[in-house]
Amino acid sequence: MNMFKKIVFYDDLNDEAKEKAMEWFRSIEDFPFLEDDMTEFVKTELGEAGYIVEDLRVFYSLSYCQGDGASFTATLIKNGETYKVNRNDSRYNHEMTINEIYHETDEGEETDEAEKLEEMRTIARRAEKYGYDIIEYTLSDDGVEDSIRINEYTFTTDGERMDPDNF
Repeated sequence: MNMFKKIVFYDDLNDEAKEKAMEWFRSIEDFPFLEDDMTEFVKTELGEAGYIVEDLRVFYSLSYCQGDGASFTATLIKNGETYKVNRNDSRYNHEMTINEIYHETDEGEETDEAEKLEEMRTIARRAEKYGYDIIEYTLSDDGVEDSIRINEYTFTTDGERMDPDNF
């Protein structure tokens, strides 16, 4: 009985073994860069809308369940004016949790900025779509294959994940 297993890269597998390798990857994928990607996306969107962004926090849940989506809080500066984007504290993360935007006047007063509320919710909806696009691509056949190749994962010839550092 041969106790040694041949270790190969993904492209050296047959179609059946590739399917097994892809199933393995999908089972361990936890989207480690999604938070950074979502935060950068919202920051870019706000920047393109003319805002300087401070204290940005992005909240999201993207598992196709009720209440899923994206929202954020931030301090924004535009044309020398400061706006605070707030969200309610709830278990949900969709755009409607962005519930108020306050404008800090030169006199130190805060005024409700309802007209900017829809602008922020629109950015949150775009961030939600962006996040789902990342997830869908990452789990697609092309995305899985790209990730396996980029990370140079190795497998046995039957598609079982084999880490050469741990055998």
